Amino acid sequence: MTPKDRALGWLARREYSYLELLQRLKRDAGLESDEAELLVQWFVEHDLQSDHRFTESYIRMQLGKCRGPLKIRFELRQRGIRDELINKGLSDINWHELADQRLQAKFGGVADNTVEKARQMRHLAGQGFPESIVRDILL
Repeated sequence: MTPKDRALGWLARREYSYLELLQRLKRDAGLESDEAELLVQWFVEHDLQSDHRFTESYIRMQLGKCRGPLKIRFELRQRGIRDELINKGLSDINWHELADQRLQAKFGGVADNTVEKARQMRHLAGQGFPESIVRDILL
C-alpha cells in the first residue's frame, strides 16, 4: 500500500490537522519530510485535508465531553491549528452553560461544604474552564 493510499484511509476515518497528517506520514509511512510535505499539500489542494474542518470536528467532539476553552485551545495549538481558526471555532459557545452541565454530570450540583466545592473547582479547572467561569458557577 502506498503512503498516499494509507493517508487516504486515515482521512476517510477522521479529520486530521495538517501537522498531524504530516507527522503520521513521516512516522507510520516512513516518508522523508519533503515527501510528506508534498503529499499533505496535495491533499490540501484537493480539499481532502482541511484545518478548518478539523478544527470544527475537534471542537464538536470536545464539547460533547464538556471540555473547557482553555483545554481545547491548548490541544488545538499542539495540533498546529492557527489562533484565528481556534478563536472562530470557540467564539459562539456558552461556556457557563457547558461548565454547569459538566458539574451536574459529575457531581449532581454545587456542593454545600467548602472542601467539596474546592474539589469541584479543581475538576472544572482541570477540564479547561477559566477561573472566572468556575467561580461564577460555584460561588
